[in-house]
Amino acid sequence: DVIHHLYPFRKIVDETFKEINIDIRQTVEKYSTEEFILICDKLRELHKIYGLGVCLTRDIHKHFHDIYGYKGFTKENFVEFCEKYYNIKIE
Repeated sequence: DVIHHLYPFRKIVDETFKEINIDIRQTVEKYSTEEFILICDKLRELHKIYGLGVCLTRDIHKHFHDIYGYKGFTKENFVEFCEKYYNIKIE
């Protein structure tokens, strides 16, 4: 099982780096300990604001992203996906 974020995780990451004004680097080792802690703290803070998402199987998660992409999707896309492909009504 995997977690599908209803607000794109990639957007949470982008917002994290923008708000703390640190550039995105190739590897974790390129950050100082202080920078890494700042990144983690901000990421957790934003995660709480946007919510963690829903648990899906890997196959269903991949199916969603194959259709809606990895960054530009919305919560409404997820509702549509559940109703259209899995006949699941979400309120």
